[in-house]
Amino acid sequence: MVDRGTILLVLRVGDTMSQVWYKDKIGYVSNDEMTFYPFTQEEQARPLSGVLASKNGSTDGKNEVTMRSRPKDNSYVEGNFKTGSHVDVFQIRDDGWCEVECGGRRGYIKQKNILLENAQE
Repeated sequence: MVDRGTILLVLRVGDTMSQVWYKDKIGYVSNDEMTFYPFTQEEQARPLSGVLASKNGSTDGKNEVTMRSRPKDNSYVEGNFKTGSHVDVFQIRDDGWCEVECGGRRGYIKQKNILLENAQE
């Protein structure tokens, strides 16, 4: 449950429901319950910032997260990055993958391994 007046990051707008990100969780809210405010051009062009995390949420740099060339578990490995590494998120997909850039490489990392830093700005 989200309190009325809370600012949410809208990922996708549907006909009746919108997909939103709030407190590191993705969910859906009725469009009738929301007021939409447009982004400026600068905000639209800016990727989300995040850090890589292990399955238990740790960002201590002791584990690695795999980046793939496509949003599939069996696709080519673009690289492995230490937890705690900075990542720019360009797209959050419905299938649980995010299009990202990390360490100068661009690819896909599972959403569960990314903690967003500016999702509620």
